[in-house]
Amino acid sequence: MVYENEKEIIQRICAGEEHLFRFIIERYQQRVASLCYKLAGRSLNIEEISQQVFIELYKAVKKFRFQSQFSTFVYKLTLNTVSKALKKQKKILFIEDVQIFRGELQENDFEEQQLQEDRFRELHKAIVCLKENQRTALCLHVFEDVSYKEIASTMGISVSAVESLIFRAKISLRKSLSENNAFEAVEETAISYS
Repeated sequence: MVYENEKEIIQRICAGEEHLFRFIIERYQQRVASLCYKLAGRSLNIEEISQQVFIELYKAVKKFRFQSQFSTFVYKLTLNTVSKALKKQKKILFIEDVQIFRGELQENDFEEQQLQEDRFRELHKAIVCLKENQRTALCLHVFEDVSYKEIASTMGISVSAVESLIFRAKISLRKSLSENNAFEAVEETAISYS
Protein backbone atom coordinates (compact mmCIF):
# COMPACT_ATOMS: atom_id res chain seq x y z
CA MET A 1 0.00 0.00 0.00
CA VAL A 2 1.36 3.44 -0.94
CA TYR A 3 0.61 6.51 1.12
CA GLU A 4 0.53 9.98 -0.35
CA ASN A 5 2.02 11.70 2.65
CA GLU A 6 3.58 11.24 6.02
CA LYS A 7 0.68 12.84 7.82
CA GLU A 8 -1.66 10.04 6.77
CA ILE A 9 0.81 7.39 7.96
CA ILE A 10 1.33 9.11 11.32
CA GLN A 11 -2.41 9.56 11.85
CA ARG A 12 -3.00 5.88 11.12
CA ILE A 13 -0.19 4.84 13.48
CA CYS A 14 -1.75 6.99 16.19
CA ALA A 15 -5.10 5.35 15.47
CA GLY A 16 -3.61 1.95 16.28
CA GLU A 17 -2.06 0.73 13.04
CA GLU A 18 1.41 0.34 14.55
CA HIS A 19 2.55 -1.93 11.72
CA LEU A 20 2.75 1.21 9.55
CA PHE A 21 5.66 2.44 11.65
CA ARG A 22 7.91 0.48 9.30
CA PHE A 23 7.25 3.17 6.69
CA ILE A 24 8.65 5.78 9.08
CA ILE A 25 11.71 3.61 9.68
CA GLU A 26 12.24 3.10 5.94
CA ARG A 27 11.91 6.82 5.25
CA TYR A 28 14.23 8.02 8.03
CA GLN A 29 16.63 5.14 8.67
CA GLN A 30 19.45 6.47 6.52
CA ARG A 31 19.08 10.07 7.72
CA VAL A 32 19.00 9.05 11.38
CA ALA A 33 22.05 6.79 11.07
CA SER A 34 23.94 9.48 9.17
CA LEU A 35 23.13 12.18 11.72
CA CYS A 36 24.03 9.86 14.60
CA TYR A 37 27.38 9.17 13.00
CA LYS A 38 28.08 12.84 12.33
CA LEU A 39 27.24 13.79 15.90
CA ALA A 40 28.77 10.85 17.74
CA GLY A 41 31.32 9.34 15.40
CA ARG A 42 32.80 6.12 16.62
CA SER A 43 32.13 6.90 20.26
CA LEU A 44 28.78 5.14 19.98
CA ASN A 45 27.59 2.07 18.15
CA ILE A 46 25.65 3.76 15.34
CA GLU A 47 23.38 0.79 14.72
CA GLU A 48 22.43 0.60 18.40
CA ILE A 49 21.90 4.34 18.82
CA SER A 50 19.84 4.47 15.62
CA GLN A 51 17.67 1.66 16.93
CA GLN A 52 17.29 3.56 20.18
CA VAL A 53 16.17 6.63 18.23
CA PHE A 54 13.44 4.59 16.53
CA ILE A 55 12.35 3.05 19.82
CA GLU A 56 12.04 6.54 21.29
CA LEU A 57 10.30 7.74 18.13
CA TYR A 58 7.82 4.85 18.33
CA LYS A 59 7.00 5.84 21.91
CA ALA A 60 6.73 9.53 21.04
CA VAL A 61 4.97 9.48 17.66
CA LYS A 62 1.55 9.89 19.27
CA LYS A 63 2.76 13.16 20.82
CA PHE A 64 3.47 14.69 17.43
CA ARG A 65 0.97 17.51 16.79
CA PHE A 66 1.77 18.49 13.17
CA GLN A 67 2.87 21.98 14.25
CA SER A 68 6.19 21.47 12.48
CA GLN A 69 7.57 19.10 9.90
CA PHE A 70 7.84 15.51 11.07
CA SER A 71 11.50 15.53 10.01
CA THR A 72 12.11 18.28 12.59
CA PHE A 73 10.55 16.02 15.23
CA VAL A 74 12.80 13.15 14.13
CA TYR A 75 15.94 15.34 14.13
CA LYS A 76 15.17 16.68 17.59
CA LEU A 77 14.59 13.21 18.97
CA THR A 78 17.82 12.02 17.33
CA LEU A 79 19.80 14.91 18.82
CA ASN A 80 18.37 14.25 22.28
CA THR A 81 19.04 10.51 22.08
CA VAL A 82 22.63 10.96 20.90
CA SER A 83 23.28 13.69 23.46
CA LYS A 84 22.00 11.49 26.31
CA ALA A 85 24.07 8.53 25.12
CA LEU A 86 27.23 10.63 24.84
CA LYS A 87 26.73 12.10 28.28
CA LYS A 88 26.09 8.65 29.68
CA GLN A 89 29.28 7.30 28.18
CA LYS A 90 31.16 10.57 28.77
CA LYS A 91 32.91 10.17 25.48
CA ILE A 92 34.11 12.82 23.09
CA LEU A 93 33.40 12.68 19.41
CA PHE A 94 36.28 11.09 17.50
CA ILE A 95 35.86 10.07 13.88
CA GLU A 96 38.82 8.69 12.02
CA ASP A 97 36.85 8.02 8.88
CA VAL A 98 36.75 11.38 7.12
CA GLN A 99 34.53 10.10 4.33
CA ILE A 100 31.48 11.75 5.89
CA PHE A 101 33.06 15.16 5.51
CA ARG A 102 34.20 14.92 1.96
CA GLY A 103 32.39 12.27 -0.03
CA GLU A 104 34.49 10.07 -2.23
CA LEU A 105 37.89 11.33 -3.27
CA GLN A 106 38.31 11.97 -6.91
CA GLU A 107 40.98 9.94 -8.57
CA ASN A 108 44.07 11.91 -7.60
CA ASP A 109 47.55 10.66 -7.06
CA PHE A 110 48.31 9.04 -3.74
CA GLU A 111 50.12 12.08 -2.28
CA GLU A 112 47.21 14.37 -3.12
CA GLN A 113 44.77 11.93 -1.52
CA GLN A 114 46.90 11.75 1.64
CA LEU A 115 47.15 15.54 1.78
CA GLN A 116 43.41 15.89 1.34
CA GLU A 117 42.71 13.30 4.04
CA ASP A 118 45.10 15.09 6.42
CA ARG A 119 43.27 18.37 5.77
CA PHE A 120 39.93 16.82 6.56
CA ARG A 121 41.26 15.20 9.71
CA GLU A 122 42.30 18.68 10.82
CA LEU A 123 38.85 19.98 9.99
CA HIS A 124 37.24 17.18 11.92
CA LYS A 125 39.43 17.81 14.96
CA ALA A 126 38.32 21.43 14.85
CA ILE A 127 34.65 20.44 14.54
CA VAL A 128 34.99 18.10 17.52
CA CYS A 129 36.22 21.00 19.64
CA LEU A 130 33.19 23.17 18.90
CA LYS A 131 30.60 23.67 21.60
CA GLU A 132 27.86 21.06 21.29
CA ASN A 133 25.18 23.51 20.14
CA GLN A 134 27.50 25.01 17.50
CA ARG A 135 28.50 21.55 16.27
CA THR A 136 24.85 20.47 16.12
CA ALA A 137 23.72 23.53 14.16
CA LEU A 138 26.69 23.33 11.80
CA CYS A 139 26.30 19.58 11.15
CA LEU A 140 22.58 19.86 10.52
CA HIS A 141 23.02 22.74 8.10
CA VAL A 142 26.17 21.74 6.26
CA PHE A 143 25.99 17.96 6.22
CA GLU A 144 22.24 17.34 6.38
CA ASP A 145 21.21 20.42 4.35
CA VAL A 146 18.60 21.42 6.95
CA SER A 147 17.27 24.98 6.73
CA TYR A 148 17.91 27.51 9.50
CA LYS A 149 14.20 27.53 10.28
CA GLU A 150 14.07 23.76 10.73
CA ILE A 151 17.27 23.78 12.80
CA ALA A 152 15.72 26.46 15.02
CA SER A 153 12.64 24.32 15.52
CA THR A 154 14.73 21.21 16.15
CA MET A 155 16.96 22.91 18.70
CA GLY A 156 14.20 24.97 20.28
CA ILE A 157 15.85 28.31 19.53
CA SER A 158 15.24 31.26 17.23
CA VAL A 159 16.42 31.46 13.62
CA SER A 160 18.73 34.33 14.55
CA ALA A 161 20.25 32.14 17.28
CA VAL A 162 20.91 29.43 14.67
CA GLU A 163 22.55 32.00 12.39
CA SER A 164 24.69 33.12 15.30
CA LEU A 165 25.67 29.56 16.26
CA ILE A 166 26.70 28.72 12.70
CA PHE A 167 28.56 32.02 12.32
CA ARG A 168 30.42 31.46 15.62
CA ALA A 169 31.15 27.84 14.63
CA LYS A 170 32.71 29.01 11.36
CA ILE A 171 34.76 31.65 13.20
CA SER A 172 35.96 29.04 15.69
CA LEU A 173 36.84 26.67 12.86
CA ARG A 174 38.78 29.36 11.04
CA LYS A 175 40.67 30.25 14.22
CA SER A 176 41.42 26.65 15.10
CA LEU A 177 42.47 25.75 11.58
CA SER A 178 44.60 28.87 11.13
CA GLU A 179 46.44 28.05 14.37
CA ASN A 180 47.37 24.74 12.77
CA ASN A 181 48.11 26.34 9.38
CA ALA A 182 45.35 24.20 7.94
CA PHE A 183 42.73 26.88 7.36
CA GLU A 184 43.71 27.81 3.84
CA ALA A 185 43.74 24.18 2.80
CA VAL A 186 40.24 23.32 3.92
CA GLU A 187 38.37 26.62 3.90
CA GLU A 188 37.01 26.38 0.39
CA THR A 189 36.02 22.74 0.56
CA ALA A 190 34.56 22.50 4.03
CA ILE A 191 33.47 25.64 5.82
CA SER A 192 32.41 27.89 3.01
CA TYR A 193 28.89 26.42 3.12
CA SER A 194 26.25 28.88 4.22
